[in-house]
Amino acid sequence: MRSFYENNQLQLLKIKTNNLTRIADYQESFNVYYICIQYLSKYSRRYRYYPIVKYRIYNQNNYLTINNFETKLYLLFKSLIQYNVMTNSKTVTKENKKNLEEKLGEVLGLERAAQKAVEELISMKLLKSDNKNESTEIQKEASSHEEKLQKVISNLSEDEDIGLDKDEVEKKAKETEKKATKMMKTYLGEDPDTSEAVEFLCIAEGGEVTHYEVLNSICKHFDDKELSSTINSILKEEQDHLKRCINMAKEAVS
Repeated sequence: MRSFYENNQLQLLKIKTNNLTRIADYQESFNVYYICIQYLSKYSRRYRYYPIVKYRIYNQNNYLTINNFETKLYLLFKSLIQYNVMTNSKTVTKENKKNLEEKLGEVLGLERAAQKAVEELISMKLLKSDNKNESTEIQKEASSHEEKLQKVISNLSEDEDIGLDKDEVEKKAKETEKKATKMMKTYLGEDPDTSEAVEFLCIAEGGEVTHYEVLNSICKHFDDKELSSTINSILKEEQDHLKRCINMAKEAVS
């Protein structure tokens, strides 16, 4: 069976902005219009509420007239082209969904571990005054990151096209947080000093940057602007965190 676009490209060519000529076969054109509505309404909830798509797809014989048909059909195709529905739609595969759940869980767990790490290093008095203030600021930003991630995860779980499994994400987050906490204890050992404490923060931030870079790449498989913009924004902040931690490490031995 030929695709929607292949079946109707002749109708597309006949529709012009300044010359909405009547398409020869009204019934055939009506069917094209009806198919467009169905296509968009099933594609994604974000298109379902676009004004053009809100035209009723039921009781179709009662509300559409020949006089306004060409105009509505033109506007519908215009919206299709504007949003690149036919050419740029992204299919959510099980593999991409699984990768997204795992990586979101990992960065969520790392953000939680980072907050606890700063608290523990401060309680152990391993951070000097300047380093303490810098680390506390990074800790607050990590808390903000966690909140942003939770919001994205919640929205993705409600998205009919993605259907993210929040339980799987949380399971991975707890697992990652536990590993990161164990890693810190192993690295610091029995008698750590300030230099080792700050260097561990560098290792932790380096790990977060790497995970967000990978997650940012995974996001390209999903047609979700909130997801992409949120992860890209956090990535930039994590890159800044890493630079600040490296500077703290240098100052600790200067």
